[in-house]
Amino acid sequence: MADSQGASLVSAPKKHSRNASYNRTPLARRSTRGPLDVDDSPLSASLLSEASNVPIPTTPFSPPKPQSPPPEPPLLPPSPPPKDFSYLQRPEIFHPLSNLDIPPPFRTSPHDPPFSPITPLPTLLLTHNYRLAAISAATTLTTTPSLPPPHIFSLLYTRLASLTLLNLTHIAAQESKPLEDIHSPFYHDPTTGHSILPWELRVLVVRLQGIAYGDLKRAVVGYYDLARDTRREIQRARSEEQSDVEGGKVWTGRLTECGICVGNMLIEMGDLGAARRHFESLRRGESDEVLDGRLALLCLRMGDVHAARRYLEAGKDDDRGEGTKDVIRPLLSMADGCYEDAVKEWRALRGGKWDTIATQNLAVCLLYAGRLHETSALLTSLIDNGHSFHALTFNLATVYELSTERSRAQKLELAEKVAGLMKRGGGGVGEEGEGDEGEIKWAERGNADFKL
Repeated sequence: MADSQGASLVSAPKKHSRNASYNRTPLARRSTRGPLDVDDSPLSASLLSEASNVPIPTTPFSPPKPQSPPPEPPLLPPSPPPKDFSYLQRPEIFHPLSNLDIPPPFRTSPHDPPFSPITPLPTLLLTHNYRLAAISAATTLTTTPSLPPPHIFSLLYTRLASLTLLNLTHIAAQESKPLEDIHSPFYHDPTTGHSILPWELRVLVVRLQGIAYGDLKRAVVGYYDLARDTRREIQRARSEEQSDVEGGKVWTGRLTECGICVGNMLIEMGDLGAARRHFESLRRGESDEVLDGRLALLCLRMGDVHAARRYLEAGKDDDRGEGTKDVIRPLLSMADGCYEDAVKEWRALRGGKWDTIATQNLAVCLLYAGRLHETSALLTSLIDNGHSFHALTFNLATVYELSTERSRAQKLELAEKVAGLMKRGGGGVGEEGEGDEGEIKWAERGNADFKL
């Protein structure tokens, strides 16, 4: 019994069996991203953008794809604000002009109706009424608001040039101060870089400001600044991008003008040696009748007659000089004290294009030779023939001072005679003091012209 029970209680070991899994629900795969997935590829953005740019064909059953708006143009930089030049129109800049420095015969205009500051400015300039032109320019500047810059600069140049022609340089120099530094970037066009000031105004203001500040070296430096600008313009005109032959010629002439102005300022400073070296540098070792003539006159002023004669003998005459050497040669004879030889040379020049100059210099030569009456007759004949330039009236007034103690009365008579001839001439168009027909024309004269 026991054995049977024990046998029944001890059972054979169970074998390993696998449970069936067909009844289990499969797990959903979790969303994972690997390194090769398209979304993580560095090219995915470009691929998607290219795919988005591929046109999708439309059918009658599909709506058209909306077009994207065009890109906005880039914003341009704002234009610079316009420059304000109203400071050049202040009334306190301009000085009143007095009539006290004008001889009484010239204080009334010969025109009918008489000219006044309200007469058109071109008419005043055409008839050489420089005093009224200066007043008219200043009046327009101070009473007309919102003038365009070119008009302001034109009127200012007319004012300063008219004062200079009236021998009122000291007033013109003071009125040029408000312009300050004309080489500063303020007077340059921000787009092109060119100066907005007229060339004539720049050349005039350089000298006037040197006089105003009592420093003529400032004017020399100013002319060198202008020369630098002209060289830049010449290079720009000769560039391949914008070839401008005519413009290059204009600026080349202006560069030569700057060189002459520098020499003139050195002479005005009294540095004749520096002026001579400067003119020598302009020759560049070549003969130039114009520069040779200037150097000859400069050497005569320095007392070096032999050097003056060398300059006249160097080279041949050219068209630019127009025979100026013929006029300078008699001066060499006068410098050597050979007045009789100079008289013959001056007489040989009369009757041609140098007739007026030759006649006046002949009269001066006769004065040095002691023939005062012939001098007076020659100068008076020039007045009777319709000439009245400054050197002529000044020399005739000097003859009156040497001839009599009543020179002031004769000077006043000379002023009345010149004014009467001008009034009868009516102010024709031509050279200052001379009309087209050779008659004397109206032009204001000051007391200094008659040594009053």
